Amino acid sequence: MPTFDGRTPFRLPNYKDLPKIHTEIPPGSAVIVVFTLGAYNLSDGAAMSYGVTVGVSLNIQSVVLLAEPLKADAPFTSTLTSNAPLHLGVLSETESSDSEDQNESTDDNADSQPM
Repeated sequence: MPTFDGRTPFRLPNYKDLPKIHTEIPPGSAVIVVFTLGAYNLSDGAAMSYGVTVGVSLNIQSVVLLAEPLKADAPFTSTLTSNAPLHLGVLSETESSDSEDQNESTDDNADSQPM
């Protein structure tokens, strides 16, 4: 199965352009598993006695290594930095959690500016 090295930033749609890994991935590593889902009819067998009529299979296509586990004696150092504040929640296309009400600001500015 193709295994890719994604330990540096990459765009997910381009994961197949990453370098390939030809060694075993260490247990406890963070990975992305790319798979297809197959479905098939169960026409007979023991599953039918339980009312199950459809079987599914997960077919692994590729694996992308994101990070290896830290060694037990390795000091923890965070290399993640960001200038963007963390916002939790879901925003619609028309709202933002860090913006002021644009209608109020526009109305106030219209009254204070000369025509």
